[in-house]
Amino acid sequence: MSNDETIWLVEIRVKDWVFIPKHKPRVFDYEEVAAGDEISARLAGFEQFKRRIQYETAMKMKFQKAALEIQVEIQDFCAPDAVQI
Repeated sequence: MSNDETIWLVEIRVKDWVFIPKHKPRVFDYEEVAAGDEISARLAGFEQFKRRIQYETAMKMKFQKAALEIQVEIQDFCAPDAVQI
């Protein structure tokens, strides 16, 4: 982490136009990343999310369960918000 970077919490959620049942939440996960601004944080958070669903067993299982229950794929997710922590 360089001097101009701060820690951000990035929201990962199902895009608004993708149908999901009312009882299922749109927010899927949060990613913590170091970045210089909000846009960079959102991009880094989404890339980290994509890596985690490929390589981390718990995250992979969570994603596979969501894919079965609410019929989503990776392109159905986005990182619309990030806050400094």
